[in-house]
Amino acid sequence: MKRLLVCLDHSSRQSFVLRQAIALAEQARAEMVLLHVIEPASGLTLPSGLTLPDAERDPGVHEQANNERRELAELASLVPQDRLHAYKVAVGEPWRAICRAAQDYAVSYVIVGCHDGSLLEKAFGTTAEKVVRHCDRSVIVLRPTPRD
Repeated sequence: MKRLLVCLDHSSRQSFVLRQAIALAEQARAEMVLLHVIEPASGLTLPSGLTLPDAERDPGVHEQANNERRELAELASLVPQDRLHAYKVAVGEPWRAICRAAQDYAVSYVIVGCHDGSLLEKAFGTTAEKVVRHCDRSVIVLRPTPRD
């Protein structure tokens, strides 16, 4: 069975991305893995995309992860039961954590939302751009149109 990794970031695009991903999953008869990534403020992300144990044990990151898991569970309840495979909160540099989750869950496609980006993102690339460049899976980038 096909599996989709759906990347959610609590942005204004999140509900659009989730709605579109559910429609794609239904159409393709695919399972969904919902993912939210917490980027530690401490900058303890290793080049491999993993975080140093201190970042994961940091009480602030731990509390944030618990809150994010609760929010992700609420979003997961919107997905038809026969389409939901899993949901996960990861800690690390977002694009690296997304690429790693795509491998870990053996997904067929990664679904990310897109936005215009800040000046800094334009210089260094958005998360969606980095996922497209580095992920070894097909990536679907969703951009809402004005009517969405």
